[in-house]
Amino acid sequence: MDKKIVFLVVILCLFVCAGAYAGSNVRDVSSGQTVRVTGQSAGLKLFGVFDIIHPSFNQATANLHSNVEGEAKDKGYDLQNVKQEETSSNFLLFSIPKKVVSADIKAKD
Repeated sequence: MDKKIVFLVVILCLFVCAGAYAGSNVRDVSSGQTVRVTGQSAGLKLFGVFDIIHPSFNQATANLHSNVEGEAKDKGYDLQNVKQEETSSNFLLFSIPKKVVSADIKAKD
């Protein structure tokens, strides 16, 4: 009985950690400057098959926009060279899929 409780606590901790992991890459962008910014979303798969928490390109894109600061946030900015990637870290009982969106941010003059 104790092993089941420990197993459930471990799985619960994995859910919380995977769902809370969004990554941070805050960049200050000045006028006329181009800077690379990324945003990511992570999920959790049990046994590499069953989706528990789904990573989302929408969440990764929202994270990318929240990482822009400085003049670009005030005056507006353009996204250039947008790239979307999907990766996965596989472990024995679970895997952590990630979706990453990266782009060059150019502040408008």
